[in-house]
Formats: sequence, structure tokens, C-alpha cells
Amino acid sequence: MKCSIQGCPGEYEKKLVFHTLIYGNEIFIFEHVPTEVCSVCGDTLLKPDTVLRLKVFCRKQVSQKDLCFCMNMHSRRTAQSLSA
Repeated sequence: MKCSIQGCPGEYEKKLVFHTLIYGNEIFIFEHVPTEVCSVCGDTLLKPDTVLRLKVFCRKQVSQKDLCFCMNMHSRRTAQSLSA
């Protein structure tokens, strides 16, 4: 497929790349992400289903982290109230 950047004569090629995604206050780095990369300018396209899968993964990780943080805070409060 021809590159979508105006004036670029390149063609998109399927490649596996590193992709960085910022979700909330977290930074996620994924490797081996399937993309199409222009052979000339390097423009990168990700399929919508790939983007959705990455976002769902990030959402789950952040939710689990928040849950762990809440559980840890609750455990600390319980421990403090038991020691008083």
C-alpha cells in the first residue's frame, strides 16, 4: 500500500516494532507489535484492533495496580488499628 503522507513515494511494509503507550500516569513499552511502516519516511500504521488490544491490556494493568494499592492501604490501616 502506498504511503499516506503527501509527497512520500514509499510503500508500507509489514513489520514488528516496539510501541510505547502512555495510559493514565503509566508508560507501557510493547515489543513485537504488528504494524505497517513506510519504507521511505517511516510513517507507522497500527490496525484498530491492535490499538484496542493494547489499550485493554493497559487498562487491566492499571486497574490491577490500583486495586493492589487500595488493598495495601487497607491492610496498613487494619494493621495500625489492630496495633493501637
